[in-house]
Amino acid sequence: MPDDIVCAAVADSSGVLVSVVEYPVVGEVIVQLLNKENIDFLVDHKRSFSAHAKTHGHTIQYIVDDEICFICSAREGFPQRICFGFLECIKNEFANNYAAKPTSSAFEKFIREQMDFFSNNPDADKIRGLQSKVDQVTDIMHDNVAKLLARGERIEAIEGKAEDLGQKTNAFKKKTDEVWCAMCINNIKTTICLIVTIIAVLIGIAAVIFVITQFMGYPPLG
Repeated sequence: MPDDIVCAAVADSSGVLVSVVEYPVVGEVIVQLLNKENIDFLVDHKRSFSAHAKTHGHTIQYIVDDEICFICSAREGFPQRICFGFLECIKNEFANNYAAKPTSSAFEKFIREQMDFFSNNPDADKIRGLQSKVDQVTDIMHDNVAKLLARGERIEAIEGKAEDLGQKTNAFKKKTDEVWCAMCINNIKTTICLIVTIIAVLIGIAAVIFVITQFMGYPPLG
């Protein structure tokens, strides 16, 4: 992803002290603007320029502090408050560590790192950071809703299976009751048949004994 802040430079009335240029044609515009006839180095102030054909569709912001100009250019639509935040950052670093050696390669590296940070890191701007957190929460909420919907579909499937199982259980119970009733009836019939058979056998035995006693001339039993 290309940086939103494409050029940055630090200059005094004699010319550019250090610069980082990612977009050369815009860098040339900045060099022309840094002419002491265009910028008053003797008065502390800040200014911004909207995107224009002359700036190749880029905005320009600068801060003059203690006769030093801190300037940058950004893609159109990139918040100016972040650009000025970037300029304040390099201004403070310059005042604290590089005022005596403004052309230091370490300072150039610092500017390049801060260009990347302020261009791409949401933490560089409270509003953009807040928007990033809102986007993260929104993504989490969408993910949770999707999971709930999927879970709802699984619950409906489980409920359907449970209902089907309940119907099968009822059918099985009904069939079991029918089998149980049939078995009870068969047992009763078998028992009745057995009793009738025993009674018939006993009657037959008694009849045989009676015939024998009559035939042999013995008095009947009892």
